[in-house]
Amino acid sequence: MKTRFSLTFVASLLILFTATAQTSITVQSGDQVSFHTTLSAAVAAAQDGEAIYLPGGSYNIGNITIDKSLTIAGVGHYEDFSQATGITYLHGNINLVQGADNSQLTGFYLTGEIRLGTSIENQQVNHVNISRCNVNDIWLSHDYLANSTTTSQTINITENVIRGQLGGGFAQYVVVSKNFIGDRAIHFNGNIIFNNNIFLKDAPYYNQVLINIQAALFNNNIFLSTNHVIGSDVSSSGFFNNIFVSNFEIPVYSYGSGNFTNITQSSIFQNQTGYSFSYEHDYHLKAESVGIGAGNDGFDVGIYGTSIPYKEGAVPFLPHITTQSVSPETNNQGQIEVNINVEAQPR
Repeated sequence: MKTRFSLTFVASLLILFTATAQTSITVQSGDQVSFHTTLSAAVAAAQDGEAIYLPGGSYNIGNITIDKSLTIAGVGHYEDFSQATGITYLHGNINLVQGADNSQLTGFYLTGEIRLGTSIENQQVNHVNISRCNVNDIWLSHDYLANSTTTSQTINITENVIRGQLGGGFAQYVVVSKNFIGDRAIHFNGNIIFNNNIFLKDAPYYNQVLINIQAALFNNNIFLSTNHVIGSDVSSSGFFNNIFVSNFEIPVYSYGSGNFTNITQSSIFQNQTGYSFSYEHDYHLKAESVGIGAGNDGFDVGIYGTSIPYKEGAVPFLPHITTQSVSPETNNQGQIEVNINVEAQPR
């Protein structure tokens, strides 16, 4: 997907710090910018193809519905990497409906869910990129039911923390790469690839990690569940070079090779316990882990594999403020001293 960005945003960052105390939401329209106090106002003002930038802070967004192509970018959700600005924290839900093709969402913590559609009539949304967010659930159709089949396609879900569920709605050409998935993945059929994710859930027998998935590929993932990884409705799928804590066996009518089974959870990561994501954990592999260099691409298994591993701190693609200071009062000449260091992001 093409990243929409211009140097105008750097100027708007300076304006935000000096004139609006980091509370304004910026809409970038070509070389012009405008400022808004709520995300709903920014979405209403933005035209198709424009970008919305959210500074650090906490925002009550309610249920936002977007029916145009927009980039919505926060400053990040890791506190250790957003000390100068604070994280972008959104209270509410985001719905992308028909017309929101080619939208990008990145760089924020969302208390609720991201969902494609609010009804069966408007759930067809294509070419969506969701990256480097921390969200409760992601649903690629308007509800969680198996009969809610969507025609959406070309969805990229990468480097996110998904605290809850990932529902596919049987969308096509979906790539799920280098994410933390806290609960189950459900309702996928064909043209779906799961690469280098960490599936955190320890599943009971009635609510497995993978449910109702056919014709999918699972490469270089880590499954922490001690049992009940897949449901009986998972079939015709490939499992290659994954790490399983359980005694996983490739199911009937599926295929694969190079998997590691019955691996002790404590032997996998540098510092990790339990079955929930934590910012305090270190998900790099231990030097002696079986996943080192063991992916089917020659890189590590897990989120720090591939030739482009999980970005430390999940910092979004836009210039990142690393330090800032603003004098609390003017000097004798009526000037305010502002010192801001901005670091460009290569990706």
